[in-house]
Parts: sequence; C-alpha cells; structure tokens
Amino acid sequence: MVVMWRNAVGGSRDMYLATSRDGATFSTPRKLGEGTWKLNACPMDGGGLAISSSKILTAWRRETNVYLAEPGRPEKQVGAGKDIALTLSGDKTYVAWVDGTKVEAWIDGKLEKLADNGAFPSLQGLPRGGALAAWEEGGAIQIRRLR
Repeated sequence: MVVMWRNAVGGSRDMYLATSRDGATFSTPRKLGEGTWKLNACPMDGGGLAISSSKILTAWRRETNVYLAEPGRPEKQVGAGKDIALTLSGDKTYVAWVDGTKVEAWIDGKLEKLADNGAFPSLQGLPRGGALAAWEEGGAIQIRRLR
C-alpha cells in the first residue's frame, strides 16, 4: 500500500509519501522533491500517484509548477498549473493538469494541449497501452484517447 498526502510541517505544504506491506504499519513518511512550499493555507490539490511493478511515481503541484518525481529522487518540473492527474501505461508516463483554462498533458516528455477551456482532468491507463483522458469542458465531459 502506498499513500501520498499534502502535509503541513513548519508552515510548508509539501507532499509526503509512506508505504506499508501489511496495511497496519507504515514506513516513516518521506517528503517528495527537494523544494518546499511555504503556504499558510491548503491549496486543495492532492496530486497523482501511480504504481507499476518496477516503480512508484508521483505528480504534484508546488506553487504554480507541476512536478513529477520518484520517491527519494529529485523532482522534474513538467509544466505550470494545478489539478494534476497521473497514470502509467506500459512504459509511458501520462500527466495532465490545468494551466489557466487550458487542459494540458505531458506524455513521456512531450507536451500536448487537450482543451482550451477545460477543468478537472482525469487519466486512466489502458491495458494494451495508451491512456484515456477525461475533463470537464462547457458543462460536458470530454474524453480522448492518448497514445
């Protein structure tokens, strides 16, 4: 079991991760990334967590930037925005977020715009590769397959 949350430690609102093999006892929580976000509020943005047989991957927001990181490794900035979604499919990583009113996706290093006026993206990896992206746009749900 792997859990990730936005902690409140010393005035910072950084993401933390803990693991458990039995669901009852957990590892010591580890802060994700090297930077910190001093914020006297909760940004209501929990990030994304994806697990494969070979890795744990996280995506989250600090201030106005979107980061991707494996626990214990430096974070990589992939864009700017909020409301992050993350999934893994095959050997590809998919991250989606909202930047202003645009919904954007980062697919293994390539940035792609999904919508000009969207919100609340969600991602689901597909068993034969690729992912489904869904978001709200104009009062309706839009869905698109990503390769």
